[in-house]
Amino acid sequence: MLDPSARELYVEWDEMTDIAVSGLREVAASDPEDPRLRSLIAEPWPRADVGHRSSLIHLRHPFVGGQHLLIYG
Repeated sequence: MLDPSARELYVEWDEMTDIAVSGLREVAASDPEDPRLRSLIAEPWPRADVGHRSSLIHLRHPFVGGQHLLIYG
């Protein structure tokens, strides 16, 4: 998600980062003092819920075009 090209791949960038951060928050609960994890999620931490959730992800793939993936959380 930190690669700049990811913004081109994920059409709804904000939604995708919310999904990723919510999963990271769930993982972080097992080791809340891990400095690498804390630094990774420090900026977007307040804007996402905890836990995985089901979502429809809209991708703009450079070779196959638009794709929709259903992610079950």
